[in-house]
Amino acid sequence: MKCTLISFFFYFKAVVSVNSFHFLSTSEHVYNGVTQPMSILDVSSLNFDGPTINCREAFLAAENIPENTIPVERIQKADVLFIQGSEDQLVDSQCAALMAFRLRQHGRYNFALHIYPKTGHLIEPAYLPVCPINYHSVFRFNMDYGGVPEYHAKAQEDSWFRIIQFFKDRLGAKKAQSRI
Repeated sequence: MKCTLISFFFYFKAVVSVNSFHFLSTSEHVYNGVTQPMSILDVSSLNFDGPTINCREAFLAAENIPENTIPVERIQKADVLFIQGSEDQLVDSQCAALMAFRLRQHGRYNFALHIYPKTGHLIEPAYLPVCPINYHSVFRFNMDYGGVPEYHAKAQEDSWFRIIQFFKDRLGAKKAQSRI
């Protein structure tokens, strides 16, 4: 959603994209009469592993539909920080890398990419509990978000400070600090 917004609205200066798809996954977007359709999930690829469901393969099948691809090459002014977990079981870790690659292909170098090893999907602010499994209200099932808790906790701490520094550098804040 974040990258979709900044590809259509040019007044953003900075955005952080954490574990984001490079295609529309949950709803279609309409702006100025242009509709970008959502991807259709391949339910035959859902992986039920005990009490959890893994959607990664089902979303991988949907990612190669060109009209669903978020037009990141339209991003002009905004700097983007991509943060991704390498063992995310919902969003393939290559999604952020693909968006960065497409930006580079179009002569845009206003981004940074950081992929955390052994880290799952929900990279949240520092010191929040790690959540490797969560009930998903859309799928109405427990989702396996992947990752190793110790690595994930370190990624949350590191990414939180990267995000603060990123906004400080891009938005000209005198002093960026976390209240957490």
